Amino acid sequence: MKGTLVNTATVIIGSLIGLAVGSRFTEKIKTIVMQALGLCTLLIGIRMALNTENILLVISSLSYMVGYIWYNYPCLSGHT
Repeated sequence: MKGTLVNTATVIIGSLIGLAVGSRFTEKIKTIVMQALGLCTLLIGIRMALNTENILLVISSLSYMVGYIWYNYPCLSGHT
């Protein structure tokens, strides 16, 4: 329970800091920060996927994601 409270508090504090300071950054900086965070999240996910004991779960999750993108975002899949 203590970990949940600490996590909640840090999210709230970080959000308040972001609201206070975020308007001072240019759109380019905001885009770079968001892309960097996305890349970090992707790398953490890949690392965790490679360390899993159940590779079938990873493969089926990736297959679902590719299928979802294929049918819901025709501009990315190449068909219209």
